[in-house]
Amino acid sequence: MEQQQQQQQQQEPGGEEDCGDSGAETGGSEYSRMSSTSSELSVEDIQDPFLVSVHIITDPGESKTLQQAIDKLLAWIHPDLQLFRVSERRVSKKRRKPGKAGAPQPALAVILFLQEEYGEEPILQLHETFQRPPWRYHHTERVHGKFLPYMPCSQDFYTLAPETPLWAIRPVHYGKEIIRFTIYCRNENYADILKLYELILKRPVCQKKADFCVFPVYSNMEIDIQFSLKKLPKGQMPVPTESAVLEFRVKDVGQLVPLLPNPCSPISEGRWQTEDHDGNRILLQVWLSGGEHSQLAFMLPIIFSVSVLSACCLKQGNCISYDELRDLKTDFAINLYRHISGAENRTNLVVSPASVAISLELLQFGAQGNTFTELQDALGYNIHDQSVQDFLHTVYEGAADSGQGTVVQLACSFFVPTGVMLSPHFAARAARWANSSLQQTDFTDPNRTAAQIQEWISSNLGDGDVHGLPLEGAALPLSRVTVVSTMYFKSVWLKKFSFMDTQILPFTTAEGIILKVPTMHHTAEVNYGQFQTATLEPFSVVELPYLGEKLSMFIVLPSHRRTPLSQIESHLSAKTITLWTSSLKRMKMDVFLPRFSIQSLFDLKTVFSALGIRDAFDPVTANFKGVSEQAGLYISEAIHKAKIEVTEDGTKASGATAMVLLKRSRTPVFKADRPFTFFLRQANTGSVLFTGRITNPS
Repeated sequence: MEQQQQQQQQQEPGGEEDCGDSGAETGGSEYSRMSSTSSELSVEDIQDPFLVSVHIITDPGESKTLQQAIDKLLAWIHPDLQLFRVSERRVSKKRRKPGKAGAPQPALAVILFLQEEYGEEPILQLHETFQRPPWRYHHTERVHGKFLPYMPCSQDFYTLAPETPLWAIRPVHYGKEIIRFTIYCRNENYADILKLYELILKRPVCQKKADFCVFPVYSNMEIDIQFSLKKLPKGQMPVPTESAVLEFRVKDVGQLVPLLPNPCSPISEGRWQTEDHDGNRILLQVWLSGGEHSQLAFMLPIIFSVSVLSACCLKQGNCISYDELRDLKTDFAINLYRHISGAENRTNLVVSPASVAISLELLQFGAQGNTFTELQDALGYNIHDQSVQDFLHTVYEGAADSGQGTVVQLACSFFVPTGVMLSPHFAARAARWANSSLQQTDFTDPNRTAAQIQEWISSNLGDGDVHGLPLEGAALPLSRVTVVSTMYFKSVWLKKFSFMDTQILPFTTAEGIILKVPTMHHTAEVNYGQFQTATLEPFSVVELPYLGEKLSMFIVLPSHRRTPLSQIESHLSAKTITLWTSSLKRMKMDVFLPRFSIQSLFDLKTVFSALGIRDAFDPVTANFKGVSEQAGLYISEAIHKAKIEVTEDGTKASGATAMVLLKRSRTPVFKADRPFTFFLRQANTGSVLFTGRITNPS
């Protein structure tokens, strides 16, 4: 292929070559380190990052695979760049087999120049991506007839399909990162082709040498998009990419068409097709002011809302340290989550351990014998212990201490059938526990009972959505007592995410599917740490505090995309969470977090059974004589519903007329663009109010 320049030229300011190349016209260089100095464009020049794009046409059934491969590649660099579109032809194209000389040289290449300053690992990982289908190795470039002993990706070229562009990644030592479209030109046509693309792009080159030139397309603080031409030595014949078309946005095609060297014909409204002197097809797309070319989903300051229901339908009724109680509460939260998440496989889920624990604590007040022992073993503590009660009162009173835009409401109620005589001691206990209450209801009318319970839930969940809760199906006529507990949480972040920074970015699921989801972004001082499991799987943890800093959300993210979230979750324990919170370091970070809304509904019978709570569900062995001396009380249903919603404060912003590209900042990045675990924790008590995971934020 082309020969590379051996010397890096120094240019005087103000000259034609102020905008330097990245150190090599096509990526190969005799320099082990390359740089990427680029020109600064005016606001008018950089308003459209999609001035140049590529349309690839594939055989039937291949478009999805190729589009995903391209999106996955660009997601490692700048996920919001939608510069490639893949579509299918109606019937497969017949192609000639390559001759003895091997695969021909495509005339179009896409070269990604990546910063070594961010580490060699991303570059090597991208190189590994090229080793797997649908990517195909094409050739390794020789510089002055030899291979260079640098990174393995430094001279390789790949393709996705026959007659489509070459792809390559090249490391650069300093300066900006670059996405460059390069056309290889026949020696005799280079000068004419240069004039043609100057006419189409309507901007001067930023670097011009005897056999190479670069046009600036888009520029910001961290990235350049460029279009370049490379003159090949005499006798080399690049082959036009018959299955790929370069698209250019133009404002006045009427003035442009008469000046083109080859015929230009309309193929649809606002789209014209021509070709350059080497036969490379060109698609001209008329760009209307304020057009639809880029749409963004913006986000207003975030509000995080949680509404939780935990309902149990019943049929009858030593000193511990603060740190031990905190760890026991945390271990219960993790054990509950682990049993639920195991049954739910890879789906989104959320559970409120605090809500579930309140129900079990109230049951402890009324349980006796082995039923009590099972409840105590599951929770890890005896509710009759005064030190336990003091600690839990601190937890629940702290949670209820709302202020500075934060609302946390924990409530619990016993719905008692008319005629059931409750133990006065139990009634007194229940009335004082976690904002609890006792209410009478007619269980012979299940619809009316369900409506009454629904009304109580609604009154305790603020503006939470409680429609559709499955209380009517909870075997109410057979129940003797129903315990319902709720938790409602609403707050704003200490450092709000600006809606102006929200972008539609990729999120890669555990199955490797790339989704496009609204992703918030801000730069802030956060607590952050990197850890590893016993099997040496690395992961990172970031703490995002809410206003007032009494509550924080912790997000746990595997460091490698290949690491299943379950491997990290199996590492969770009270000790590891305590270690995280004490080891996190304050630092400035770029935080990317997808917006999401999920709800989970669980029948806790199976989960409670796995936690060792069995007698309470058995009409024969259940012992709730502490609730009432009347025989026959047992738990007939145990339902838990949790909902987490990240909203935009009820407001939606309109789309913009131009894409704002997110930069690859030199600030460390925490990007939750793959499955992650989260939990909300009280700062003073360490109590986990809820926990869950996001596997699909869409």
